[in-house]
Amino acid sequence: RDEERLLFHLENSPLAVVEWNKDYIVTRWSKEATRLFGYDSAEVLGKRIDALQLIHEDDIPIVEQTMGRLSSGRERTVVSENRNVTRAGKIIHCVWHNSVLTDAAGKMSSVMSLVQDVTAERSAKASLERTIASLRVLVTNSGEYMLLLDSDGVVLCSSRYAAAALGYGSKELEGKRWQDF
Repeated sequence: RDEERLLFHLENSPLAVVEWNKDYIVTRWSKEATRLFGYDSAEVLGKRIDALQLIHEDDIPIVEQTMGRLSSGRERTVVSENRNVTRAGKIIHCVWHNSVLTDAAGKMSSVMSLVQDVTAERSAKASLERTIASLRVLVTNSGEYMLLLDSDGVVLCSSRYAAAALGYGSKELEGKRWQDF
């Protein structure tokens, strides 16, 4: 009954659930894993996790390092982030929350990964960084009294006119809260 309840929760998790044994053979593949990666469980169960071509080629060293950390037995949980490739060839960014079960000898017997797609968050962050960079250029070169603040009121940059009016150089204002002036 407990196993039935656990399986229900795993299958209804908003995170993809992937489990593999000590030989990196996939033993569990949730519905969310199918939705995220595009492979049906029948296509992946019984195959090595690294043979599925889910890993972006440039991120293979990251995954190899993570797999080494997991199999070493010294760490019970390892969180890693890498790019994955879906069945349709789309590149997505995922955070893998890996937990290791060990046998009596302390050797890895299985790993369960909860996989979170963070593609939208990474894209939004990159867009925000580009916007801030553009705003920095605009504010820094402005002939007006301007400060660019973050959401906490910390000065990101200023025009030279605003800095001079406050008795500072532009770089001196950066990192300070505007309320302190």
